[in-house]
Amino acid sequence: MSVRKLPDIRSPSGRLMYYGAKHLSDAELVMVLAGEGDSAVADKLLADCGSLAELRGMTIEEFSEVCGIGIGAAARIMAGAELGGRIVSEPVLRGQEIFCQELY
Repeated sequence: MSVRKLPDIRSPSGRLMYYGAKHLSDAELVMVLAGEGDSAVADKLLADCGSLAELRGMTIEEFSEVCGIGIGAAARIMAGAELGGRIVSEPVLRGQEIFCQELY
């Protein structure tokens, strides 16, 4: 990879590419979904909704009440939250291995 194509690790998306999603805070992941933007907006959104699970139930109007979150960013965050919820609620198939670090 050329130097020109290296990710800018100063941005959340650059850190995601370089270190992986597990190394980002909740606010940084929200910023990636929203298309970057201001970390203060992501922090305010998470503080106002109370928990990550609450993001799944928010409406476009509720997102727009948080300064700086437009319809496109709100739609991307809503889609990400919905996908996360669907992954968690997806049934485990018989014979499928289950991995849980908390068991060890």
